[in-house]
Amino acid sequence: MNRFLDQVFFDNTVRSCCIVLGIILLVLILKRFISRYIAGLLFKLIQRNWKNIDKNSFINLVVHPLGIFFVILISIIALHKLVFPHQLAFEIYDYPSAQVLHSLGTIAIIVCFIWLLLRVIDFIALVLGQRANVAPDQADNQLIFFFKDFFKVIIVVFGILMIFHFAFNFRIGNLLTGLSIIGAAIALALRESIENLIASFIIFFDKPFTIGDLIRIQNFTGNVERIGLRSTRLRTEQKTYVTVPNKQMVDSIWTIYH
Repeated sequence: MNRFLDQVFFDNTVRSCCIVLGIILLVLILKRFISRYIAGLLFKLIQRNWKNIDKNSFINLVVHPLGIFFVILISIIALHKLVFPHQLAFEIYDYPSAQVLHSLGTIAIIVCFIWLLLRVIDFIALVLGQRANVAPDQADNQLIFFFKDFFKVIIVVFGILMIFHFAFNFRIGNLLTGLSIIGAAIALALRESIENLIASFIIFFDKPFTIGDLIRIQNFTGNVERIGLRSTRLRTEQKTYVTVPNKQMVDSIWTIYH
């Protein structure tokens, strides 16, 4: 038996391959239990600051991305204990296959981590939304939806920068310098989107209308259902949805009905 386990297969002993495979299978089997346990610990930390929040809602949101993140992380750590086989050594556009696989693993970890952060933001927005629904002033709902989308964009951009830095070894400083030049050109091309983003800040701070208000703009009349980073969504009397760019909401003459 020991002779068989000591045999070399793809530059690694059978014993090493079995240990790594066993660790990965064990993590896959225990993934749900481990992710729920870690989610429970995270919930206890959140519960210290926020009382009377739903534990099941939090766990259902984060347990899946947390489980996948845990499996990928442990699998990569276990696979690093093996020697990369020379039979699989080749180049892709002058990049060694080992480096390509390492970069793909890094990207997978970062994507799962960002996915987990986005789910946490969804949960925070859910809790704040439930509290805002019982408040007489519905302006808080507008604030919650606005900043939920805003922080999601920030986190996604942060995740992309992490991928460039850790997966492709780009220096963030040099990358930001290059992006500032490219960003100026993109800003010109996306001028309308930027104007809508600025208009969304104007709507938020001036509060000319809030979610639930009945307004008329141009030929459309409807209740404000959602104010996003780019547009405002109205629900008309015919139960249809109309999406109006925020810049148009700021520049146009509209009527609000109380």
